[in-house]
Amino acid sequence: MSIGCVYIPPENSKYASKDAFEEIEREMVTLRDDEQLCSLIGDFNARTGTLLDFVIPDENLVEVLDENLNDEITDFLYDYQNLISLKIPLKRCSEDKMRPNTQGYKLVEFCKRNNLYITGGRTGSDKGIGKATTKDNSLIDYFIVSSNLFKYIEEYEIIPFDALFSDVHKRIHVKLTTEVTTIEKEKSSHKRKTIKWIEKDKHKFIENIRKNEEKVLDLCNEIESSKKDNHDINRVITSLTNFYSQAAKDSFGTFANKNPIKKNHGAKNRNKPWFNKSCKLKRKQFHSAKYKYNKQKSINNKNSLKRASQYSFKWLSSVKQILDDTGFSFVWNAQGDIKSSDIKKEIKQRLVDQFGQSLSADMTNSSR
Repeated sequence: MSIGCVYIPPENSKYASKDAFEEIEREMVTLRDDEQLCSLIGDFNARTGTLLDFVIPDENLVEVLDENLNDEITDFLYDYQNLISLKIPLKRCSEDKMRPNTQGYKLVEFCKRNNLYITGGRTGSDKGIGKATTKDNSLIDYFIVSSNLFKYIEEYEIIPFDALFSDVHKRIHVKLTTEVTTIEKEKSSHKRKTIKWIEKDKHKFIENIRKNEEKVLDLCNEIESSKKDNHDINRVITSLTNFYSQAAKDSFGTFANKNPIKKNHGAKNRNKPWFNKSCKLKRKQFHSAKYKYNKQKSINNKNSLKRASQYSFKWLSSVKQILDDTGFSFVWNAQGDIKSSDIKKEIKQRLVDQFGQSLSADMTNSSR
């Protein structure tokens, strides 16, 4: 699973970028494995209201793909049905009653293109509410996820505003629970010193910050008064980081991490012979062609989409050959015509018959 942290400046800011979502999408496609669950969390400065963040395929798109539809493409087009099976409401709720802004429309389009879904108003204690994420009652912070990641969300909550953590924003609390495969590496002789948050000692942390708040103000003033080149900004940010780290050490202390280093063996390291790098590349090309066609329904984009949808997996011909050689070609020929349960019954009966014939022949030969 991949988790990305996002900050997009307000659309009226001098730091705003019209291509912010395109840049995030390119980065996500580059880093994300095809089979990997994906999520993004942060301040998108996007007001979406209750705009739909998914697409129900229309007949025109299905007609374009026509006979080239396969399981992979169908799964992508009807991904939203995973929410229905997990009993996640398709319709979101939101306390933010203001009209969606430009970045809000861009966010929902981004979600539609990448099969990502807004969690706010859909799950956890926020289900059916869609609490505002700022003290100004706007909802501009989001946790967006792949559809199959909803089943791992154990807790989702918007924490009440606290000036200690932000001047405007509320915190998003998310707890994910899943099983992972781990291996233990050799223990290092060097024990890393770490700091752990201790809830009962948080007042010490606040006191340590407040008794040196003049230092923080001086650093903030330094940013305002400086020429704001990279060197000055990096130096001030480093000083702020060190200040908060020292306050945490003084408040909670440090301890040696005695736990062995664990490594998660995710889907990215598993190369399937029937779905290799070439297949992954073909699928990315299809998604890219689909995105271009949705943005501009031209003849060229339509033809590109049809070409991109014609790829097939290496194992199809091999599977068909195996079925032919073993006398089960009816399974291939009956695709879509009979239920899978009926196919299982037929396979079981044929195996029983074949085993019975072989056993009878062996008994006859042995009696001679």
